[in-house]
Amino acid sequence: MENLNPFEKADLLYRYLRDELPEEERMMVDNWLAADEHNQELIDQFKDQLALDKEKALFLSGDKSKAWELIAARTGNTASVPFLRKRKKVLWSAAVVALLCLAGGWLIWQDPGDIKLDRDVAVRKKNTPVNTGKTRLTLADGSVIELDGAEDGALYEDGSAKLIKKNGELLYQGKEEDKGALAGYNTVHTPVGGQYRIVLPDKSKVWLNATSSLRYPTAFHDSVREVELSGEAYFEVAKNKSMPFIVKAGETKVEVVGTHFNIMAYPDEQTTRTTLLEGAVIVSKGMEKQKMKPGQEAVTGKGIRLVEADLQAAVAWKQGLSHFEDAGIGMVMRQLARWYDIEVEYEKGIVPDIHFSGIISKNSSVEQVIAMLNTSGNLHMEVQGRKVLVKAVK
Repeated sequence: MENLNPFEKADLLYRYLRDELPEEERMMVDNWLAADEHNQELIDQFKDQLALDKEKALFLSGDKSKAWELIAARTGNTASVPFLRKRKKVLWSAAVVALLCLAGGWLIWQDPGDIKLDRDVAVRKKNTPVNTGKTRLTLADGSVIELDGAEDGALYEDGSAKLIKKNGELLYQGKEEDKGALAGYNTVHTPVGGQYRIVLPDKSKVWLNATSSLRYPTAFHDSVREVELSGEAYFEVAKNKSMPFIVKAGETKVEVVGTHFNIMAYPDEQTTRTTLLEGAVIVSKGMEKQKMKPGQEAVTGKGIRLVEADLQAAVAWKQGLSHFEDAGIGMVMRQLARWYDIEVEYEKGIVPDIHFSGIISKNSSVEQVIAMLNTSGNLHMEVQGRKVLVKAVK
């Protein structure tokens, strides 16, 4: 169970309490309970419905400080956010998911004091596919390899590098004897609901989110390491002070030496967001430049604006979660469209001025997510095949 994210673990335990697990999953939970007496104590407390109701009232009261004390003591979940352990706002987001899902509820609210839970949508529908396409690798000569269907092993070899698929990721191995060989450009495209990990020729690691593409050379021979991004990706850049790493995302350029950061640069968003977790980066657009510090986010639109980042929210997608903080319904629905093969239509073409905060699991079906959003009372959404019709409730 250690490989499961908080939503998956909580969903499994909730179904365990309801005696809904098949034998294989029940044995996995039994082994987890036997491994640590704290695990058994945790689940025993949730068997007490009266205690559960009292704790739910605490969450509904909106008193996050008291709820946090309970969560921290109950779950010991601080290790899930190692890069900002002292930020209670971030820790709240991670720990409350585990606790509320364990209680059979989804977390979503519209105002800080108005948390709404819907127990009926906690158990995911496993028959609803999320990934509706294939991750594709386009080589320099224009030929295409479908990575999801390819077997592990060598995929392709050119004058500068060998391409290898191993354990669901793409690795590039440079050739020492051909360091002067002309490098070609490859592009990885992810489909709706897809993600992929790439290890670049310099050993930098890239996690590519859904409906995104990354273009890069098969070897870095110049004075800079430059790649092009459309969509969203998380980077862990290998340090090389003599060869800066540059990400071009539309009109935004991010320059680093070695660091960890996330870029969200989808074409249908009005801004590009660069979130820095470690190290330092320089974000530029045209003649304007801003140097970032860890914990900051650069919002690039007409100019560049530095704001405090919610790191947990920025990289939640890597764990199969989508974390919103006061996000407009337009942004929420654009995110859902990247996960599911849906078209979003607004009544009379007007996007309602309604904002949400909360956390959604990628393992849920689109029907579950729509049902959860409908609990707000200010929206009514209808699923009509691939189309989702959004209406404001007057």
